[in-house]
Amino acid sequence: MANVVVRSHVPMYIISIVAAILLVEYFLALEPLAAFRKEILTWGVIIYNFVTILGSALMLRYHTLRTIKPPSRDPKARYYSLIAIASFLIFLAIGYGMGLSGTQYVTMYMQTVIPATATLWGLNLIFSTMGVYRAMRITRLEGLALLIGGLSYFLKEMPIVCAIFPPMTGVGDWFLKYVMTPAARVAVLTAAMISIVVCIRTIIQKEKTAIT
Repeated sequence: MANVVVRSHVPMYIISIVAAILLVEYFLALEPLAAFRKEILTWGVIIYNFVTILGSALMLRYHTLRTIKPPSRDPKARYYSLIAIASFLIFLAIGYGMGLSGTQYVTMYMQTVIPATATLWGLNLIFSTMGVYRAMRITRLEGLALLIGGLSYFLKEMPIVCAIFPPMTGVGDWFLKYVMTPAARVAVLTAAMISIVVCIRTIIQKEKTAIT
């Protein structure tokens, strides 16, 4: 019972108290509360760095275990883990020894991470196309509206379509300005309201996501 209290109730009490103080500080310009907020933000950066170190240690542990004993369903996973460990150690050594702004580190970053990121974005095109296809199937009125708007903007971005049918540029701009912009604002407002609700639920200890 004591362990449950320590692992669940005590963290929620701490989160509720800190969140309430930060909320009050936002509306009341009091020097002690401002100093407390500054101190909390500083500790947040410190904790974030320790979490990064812990995540790196867990990553090394995970790949080391996969190297020693690879999963039976994928024996080649051992080599991927070896590459991950070697890449981590090389980046760490060069970044720590020569600095993150050093020529060697920047060159290695530009020649490895940037092409890998570009490759992932290229693969994302396939998954995005599949998602768009599933979303734009005309099964109801909303799907038809999404299909018309999406195709209008998609065709507007194709030079050959605008060359053959010049009014398509105006149609695509109309959807972008008068349809997509209000929808984006509604999405931002909805996300903000959800964030406020989650914060309130956390303060009153109804939201347990932070400690799960």
